[in-house]
Amino acid sequence: SNDFQKYCDNENIKMFQITTGLPRVNGQVERLNAIIISVLSKLSIDDPSKWYRYVDRVQQAVNLTYSRSIKTTPFELLIGTKMRTKDDPQIHDLSQQEITELFNNERCEQRKQAKLQILKIQSENKKTYNLRRKQAQQYKINDLVAIKRTQFGSGLKLKSKFLGPYQITKIKNNNSYDVRKLTNAEGPINTTTTAEYMKPWAKDNDATFGSNVQQDGRMWVIKG
Repeated sequence: SNDFQKYCDNENIKMFQITTGLPRVNGQVERLNAIIISVLSKLSIDDPSKWYRYVDRVQQAVNLTYSRSIKTTPFELLIGTKMRTKDDPQIHDLSQQEITELFNNERCEQRKQAKLQILKIQSENKKTYNLRRKQAQQYKINDLVAIKRTQFGSGLKLKSKFLGPYQITKIKNNNSYDVRKLTNAEGPINTTTTAEYMKPWAKDNDATFGSNVQQDGRMWVIKG
């Protein structure tokens, strides 16, 4: 191995040591090796011990194969001109089949890994979210509730954060509800909201709902 290393140094050849049994760490060369081995195996299927007889043909086919990463063939990139040689349909077809199969296998593996990663992140996000989230309160048909104001325009920032009273008319999926306004107070007549934006209506404070600390969490202090 030292003699070969010296030869590479003398010829200005950059040599890379590969890791046996771990193809993924060897990069693009391992992808090329997989194609070469597969094509040689198919060409020498009648007599596997004579695989070496086809090395030159396979090497030539590889050097003439267009590569997307360099946008040309390896031969043309190295020599600067196209190789003039007789076409070898058998080698060409086999190499293209292997390239396509390898591409499809790698794509399936990438999609599989992406799916696993998405599920992992979703699980972590759900776990983190649930640590800060309390169980949604459940309501029944005809319950009176206050609903959170979700739209704030000019001059509305100082108004109550909640509207109501509203009566629940329908229970829907994912803790959402259809509600109907019972008075002429501010807010839509019919709307859909979620338990996150609802709270039970304080019946003993209907008249002062707009400034009620129980409804919107604020307290007004009037100084004389």
